[in-house]
Amino acid sequence: MLRTCKALGIFLRYPEAEWTDHASDLCDLIEAEGRIKPAQIQALRALAQTFADDLFAAQEAYVAGFDRVRSLSLHLFEHVHGESRDRGQAMIDLIDLYAAKGLYPPANELPDYLPMFLEYLSHTQAGEAHESLRDIAHILEALARRLKDRQSPYMAVFDSLLTLAGQRPVTGNHTLIGGQAADPAPSKEMDADFDEIDRLWEDPMVDFLGAKAPPSGAACG
Repeated sequence: MLRTCKALGIFLRYPEAEWTDHASDLCDLIEAEGRIKPAQIQALRALAQTFADDLFAAQEAYVAGFDRVRSLSLHLFEHVHGESRDRGQAMIDLIDLYAAKGLYPPANELPDYLPMFLEYLSHTQAGEAHESLRDIAHILEALARRLKDRQSPYMAVFDSLLTLAGQRPVTGNHTLIGGQAADPAPSKEMDADFDEIDRLWEDPMVDFLGAKAPPSGAACG
């Protein structure tokens, strides 16, 4: 499970040839550890193939989604604290957790960045990693559903994380369409105006490191 956490975290980093050239090896590692379903492995391999097919397009898609769409943010506290003043102390607490394992986020990376958190989990005991993933399962599920509605192959990563957390994945059965993982019946929300959805999105109530999500509208802007 611990190697799978780290590998899935790498999949969520900005696509660069430095690691995308070895994306299929990450899939092999995850498959060998045997913690997620074969259909999810297949979907991860489809994601890896998008890097091989057109890395520049993959980079553009990553920035357009995770970096520019607030409701797809890979920063966990965005979905817990929003812009509240509690966010700063929560960051300090998280840094202290990392430091206890000898880990220190790079200067240009916030500690609540999901790939960094998954790196931390790879240094914990399996039981602790499982419980920590359960703590953020509501965030993972919300992100998985938003990615599903955009038909993003990155949904495979979040479905895999939900499985590690002992939760039901958003997509129960993956089928391959044009080499990419997709649902047999796309969500009706596909016809929605996603810019409008992202302006109005509301986070599920979560409890992460002792923090509750802010009241609806309190910090979403």
